[in-house]
Amino acid sequence: MEEFVALDFETANQYRESACSVGLVKFNEHADIIDTWYSLIKPPSQCNEFMPRNVMIHGIHSRDVINAPTWADIYEDISEFILDRPLVAHNMPFDGSVINKLAQFYHLPAWLNVRHCTLKLSRNLLKNRLDSFGLESVYDFYFPDQEFDHHNAYADAVACGKIFAQLNHEFGQDVISDVTKNGAKSHYLRQLRRDIQSRDIRISRGKHYKMPYIPRKVAFLTGAKVCISGTLSYGSRTQVESLITSLGGTVTRAVNSQTTLLLVCATPDERTYAKIASALQLQKDGAVISIMNEDEFFRGLREVAGEFS
Repeated sequence: MEEFVALDFETANQYRESACSVGLVKFNEHADIIDTWYSLIKPPSQCNEFMPRNVMIHGIHSRDVINAPTWADIYEDISEFILDRPLVAHNMPFDGSVINKLAQFYHLPAWLNVRHCTLKLSRNLLKNRLDSFGLESVYDFYFPDQEFDHHNAYADAVACGKIFAQLNHEFGQDVISDVTKNGAKSHYLRQLRRDIQSRDIRISRGKHYKMPYIPRKVAFLTGAKVCISGTLSYGSRTQVESLITSLGGTVTRAVNSQTTLLLVCATPDERTYAKIASALQLQKDGAVISIMNEDEFFRGLREVAGEFS
């Protein structure tokens, strides 16, 4: 991973030129923070109204920026801070448009740095581990014991940078660049789907995921968090989810670090293959998660409860 700068803007209103604060955090190749920059910004007089909704989000009022510098005042210093390093934001279409609009408004040279979006990366690379891809959700996924001051531009930039570093560590710089450029059509994601399909990861019966011994007096699914993927052949999804719940389990919609069982249905879909990949990665990372097909799952139930056939 190369050095990069994570950044975040807050705006006074709906106009991108109305930036009222900016936070920038420089990370080195080891994911260490090596420098920071934060400043309030005085918006142009043409768009300096602070809308109540924006103030409610970030807490900055018009009185706070009366003596703040304009973007033109700090542009040179920030350009020196950034140089040619890649820029990273959580929702780069927004923050990137702020950069572009400010450059246009003040007739300043545009930054041509490579831009990465951790929102886009998370949606593509973590889509079967998370239900939400907002900055707080992704940060909590990777750093569950840490909190940050959301909508403070500096704190958001730190959080974004740490997420980007973690994604680089997990997937590698080549994948990050590929997904940044091509999104869901990236070579990595297409190859991942092909690899999973070609590996016969329909979970061959008893091949790698043998049914553990379960005492007959112990509920099979007590405390289990089960994710079902694909189209079931044993009853409807509602019936199977009800069965899982009655046996002490909880049904989840995505594979994540809390999932203990991925139930792969007889008819998988594209999301199934991605969920299997996520489960395999979690196993590799040390998580205790089983992967079963329907036959294995219901055979296990029959072993502990004779009424299931």
